[in-house]
Amino acid sequence: MFNPIFVQFFFIIFINIVHPIYAEETIPSIEPTITPEPTVEIIPNISPIPTIIQSTTPTTTETPTTSPFLETDKSDYSPTETAIISGHNFLLNTKYFLNIVSDNLNITQSITTNESGSFIYNYELDGIYRPNYKVEIKDLDNKIISTITFTDRRDVVSATVNGISSINVFPKESITVTVGVNTDWWWFWNNDWRSTSWRFGNSGNWNCVDTPDHLKSGDYFESFKIDSPSAIGKYQLQIRIYGLKNCNFLLKSDIFTLKNAITVLTPDTTSPIITINPYDINPTNQNIIVTASTNEGVLNATSHTFTENGSFTFIATDDAGNVANQTVNINNIDKNPPSTPSLVSPLDGVSLKGDSIINDWSEISDANKYFYESYSDQETSQLKCSQTILAPNHSNVINNALDNTLWWRVKAVDNAENESLWSELRKLTIDNTNPIINISINPTNSNGQNNWYWTQPEIIATVFDINSATLKYQWDIQSGEWFDYTSSIKPNSEGFHTIYFKAQDSAGNITNYSREIKWDQTNPYLAPQNVVADPNPTSGNISKIKWEFAKDNIDIDKYEIQWILNDNNKQLFYSKTVGANTTEVNINNLIKGRWTVKVVAFDFSGRAKDSAIDLYVADSISPTQTPTPSPTFKFNKIISVVTPKITPNQPIPDPSPEVKGINSVKTSNSKAWRLVLSLGLFVLYFGGRKLFIKK
Repeated sequence: MFNPIFVQFFFIIFINIVHPIYAEETIPSIEPTITPEPTVEIIPNISPIPTIIQSTTPTTTETPTTSPFLETDKSDYSPTETAIISGHNFLLNTKYFLNIVSDNLNITQSITTNESGSFIYNYELDGIYRPNYKVEIKDLDNKIISTITFTDRRDVVSATVNGISSINVFPKESITVTVGVNTDWWWFWNNDWRSTSWRFGNSGNWNCVDTPDHLKSGDYFESFKIDSPSAIGKYQLQIRIYGLKNCNFLLKSDIFTLKNAITVLTPDTTSPIITINPYDINPTNQNIIVTASTNEGVLNATSHTFTENGSFTFIATDDAGNVANQTVNINNIDKNPPSTPSLVSPLDGVSLKGDSIINDWSEISDANKYFYESYSDQETSQLKCSQTILAPNHSNVINNALDNTLWWRVKAVDNAENESLWSELRKLTIDNTNPIINISINPTNSNGQNNWYWTQPEIIATVFDINSATLKYQWDIQSGEWFDYTSSIKPNSEGFHTIYFKAQDSAGNITNYSREIKWDQTNPYLAPQNVVADPNPTSGNISKIKWEFAKDNIDIDKYEIQWILNDNNKQLFYSKTVGANTTEVNINNLIKGRWTVKVVAFDFSGRAKDSAIDLYVADSISPTQTPTPSPTFKFNKIISVVTPKITPNQPIPDPSPEVKGINSVKTSNSKAWRLVLSLGLFVLYFGGRKLFIKK
């Protein structure tokens, strides 16, 4: 058993000696004198009660004119704040019992009102999240006079739908929900906001939305999209927030309800009807006026005048937002022979990508149709395609376009089948193939851990495309200036990098490629500092190892604590790995001997640096154990011999001053004696006398 007086400094081994021991040199045996041990008075450890502000001079009691009530300075606290509880309108100068109840908490405190029937009680929360508290005031007959509640949690303080408290929408319409939250943060308590769940009504499944992490105290607002219900009716919206991602069931708030938030209306899906009044459809050299009307809503125009062949679209929109379109095409105005169309797009000689390529040309006012032709050669000797395009359309769509090079042209034809001259001939290359980027890194494989390179990596890139393609790169970001890739590149600093490549050909096909590059050629520049063992030396099998943080250019990933027994007969090795934010850990499985304890710091690339200390461990045998036949002890030098007086139940006294000059001894005693090993000293007890012997 450890004596409390010596527990921080000594480790004691109790041994009963039952066989006689004879001295190597003639030294007389010493008999101690035993006196009764004094009684030790134990003073209990009493925790202070919370502060009570009250009157200390009671006078006569009086009945208040209004009902007594309790109040707190606020309704919600962080788990370590102090709740100020005050009472008013109680009996004057009267004793009551204040009771605070919560999860695993029931505190009762006697209070006395002052001369005005009031009191103030400061209750310091103990740091444990509960989150609901109930405060009761009882009289001496245990009758409840008044109650109040408060909390220590995060809460939803507001919610809006599309910026207001209630809205009218149609089924499955998108709604923006904005949630306001007040969090009160404490260093040792997780009162964060990381996710939100919602549902319509007060039953059914919850829907989870992860929000940005809010890790400090304050007011925060986050918005997310939901779809309105599909059924017609009124709905309330319930919201609950969480301190963890994915709406983990831990650390959740109370439910916040936004009543009558959403009213789903019957949708109007019927489009307006546009009526086009009759107009002249015969060939003419006059302008043609087309008029229109609608059964509901508003038209973009009630009439349109055609001065040449063309088209116009009438658009009607009703109050529900339904839209109807009506297009009128005029192709019977023939005033002059058609002009030669001008090619608009694509430009001559360009490369384009896409499944559908549109050839566009200028609109010819009196054209009835256009002839479109494409060729495999510039000499127009190998026809690929011939199409007639009716006016007013003045474009041709190449569907299911394959990689190819062609030449194309068009001409216009009027109602009398008059043809214009052919337009210019343009070259077009269709290219739907992305460039190919090939990347290699030297060295091929990372030589560190976790894909880290210990030697500076060299990135080599090549690009291939049927058309010319440019290759550019950026380090770590994809914004701002891109740099032309001309030769192999290397990261210019150690650490975690991302190399981005972008290849683009003349058709606009783009290939993006990225690669993570992690390079660390530097060992941690500061090993774990000030490594200590507590206790050291020890006779137990556990010791706490403490250290200060190591430092590295790419940050420390973890620490490994190794403890090795340095004994000729035994070689034991243990290890334990902890995170980078840990600076102390218990080690166990200790047995007698000298141990080497190492604290090794590893960075993310696997580079390491360590610090080591020695830990000394001595044997420990409980006083209740009976040892095997008595050993013979030999000592080189006796430091001191004292004869303390021992009274019953008295703790073992501290070592006496040294008495020098006695060398080695073998002695015997039929009574029990104890050997105490402490900080490099052997202490030998013969009954009530101590011998201090240096190792």
